[in-house]
Amino acid sequence: MKEITGEIRNRIFYILVAFAIAVIAFGCIRGAEQNKEFQKDFIQYQQAAQLTNENRPKEAIEILKPLLARHPESSMILYEFGIACYQEKDYENAVKYMRKFIDKRPTILYNKQFLVQYGEILYYADKLDLSKRFLLAGLNGNVDQKSIATAQKLLQEIDQKKSH
Repeated sequence: MKEITGEIRNRIFYILVAFAIAVIAFGCIRGAEQNKEFQKDFIQYQQAAQLTNENRPKEAIEILKPLLARHPESSMILYEFGIACYQEKDYENAVKYMRKFIDKRPTILYNKQFLVQYGEILYYADKLDLSKRFLLAGLNGNVDQKSIATAQKLLQEIDQKKSH
């Protein structure tokens, strides 16, 4: 077996260093491209959130659909899509996407206002028993007066529907 001389060892070292520099440079370039894509998607998400705040769900859904396809793991896109479906009166999809949101972010179930909001969506999806459970859970310890008023109103309507 031939021994590695100083010259061969140096060439191997220089080749490995050049390769490492090339890999690092490629990683930096690709990371910068990915960051630009993510930033663009985040701006689109913010636009969609603004549209749902302005009760313009059709426009929001147009923006959110491709974002959801690119980022299916994003709980906030799922939430915003669920809200847009609710505003569009597509209650079945609203429930579906809110359920996915809850699955991705189960700690949201500690948020009383969200519980009332989800109970309201369930109410309009005609899932009255489940709606009542969420509305009651959202009332317990809730300090938001608008949320409390919504929950009480919907609970009364559920009771009226069930008594008829």
